[in-house]
Amino acid sequence: MEGSPRVPMMYSPQFRERAVALIVDEDRRVGDVARDLGVTEATFLYRWKHQALVDCGKLLGTSTVESSQSRDVLVRMIESCWSRMQIVNGRL
Repeated sequence: MEGSPRVPMMYSPQFRERAVALIVDEDRRVGDVARDLGVTEATFLYRWKHQALVDCGKLLGTSTVESSQSRDVLVRMIESCWSRMQIVNGRL
């Protein structure tokens, strides 16, 4: 389909966990797991595997929990700034 936008696939956390378990626990190749599970891009599996290893402390990086907390703080900061801008501009 030329010209049509690609719609990203959404995979559930359970699906991701299962895929990573096949790679890590069963020592299967990423490409084989991607093909068997119908994941169109093996790069998803590489990212999921990397994040799982970070989350369990086997690799350095930002854990899923830390990332979520940082995102929450950022959202609160943006909302606070937006509210202050509205007050300064006389809109509240």
